[in-house]
Amino acid sequence: MTWILVWWLWAQALGLLTFPIAFVLFRRLYDRGYAFSKILGLLLVAYGVWAAGTSRALPNTRATALGVLAIVGLVSLALAWSQRRALGEFLRERWVVMVTADIALLAFYLLGVALRSFDPGVSHTEQPMDFAFLNALSRSRSFPPEDPWLSGYP
Repeated sequence: MTWILVWWLWAQALGLLTFPIAFVLFRRLYDRGYAFSKILGLLLVAYGVWAAGTSRALPNTRATALGVLAIVGLVSLALAWSQRRALGEFLRERWVVMVTADIALLAFYLLGVALRSFDPGVSHTEQPMDFAFLNALSRSRSFPPEDPWLSGYP
């Protein structure tokens, strides 16, 4: 049950971390990209870890993920500093939009959790294969990961 809260908190933290990046990228939107900031955070960190692992520049470890998270955070901090006046004005004028977006995301997240709770097991035809790929990804030091069926081959 606590994993539900942990996922929500991580999504919130990533969204707040990458909001200055979304603020610059989606400047023509009414919410300046706030609704996309959580997805953008997941995308930037996951793509950074994947790119580092695929190029074999860094291993696929927690330290690499934290390093990529730190780099994204530094870029976001630099953008927040350069856009501090516009960010402050936006927060004063449109904080209701941000709260509304968070409430909508929370509602859909809880709906997804509720629907998944009816059948949480790994079953059916493709899910065991998906589970094998996830295990191979989590154990691999670089990308592409070893195939779960062809031991030793990517």
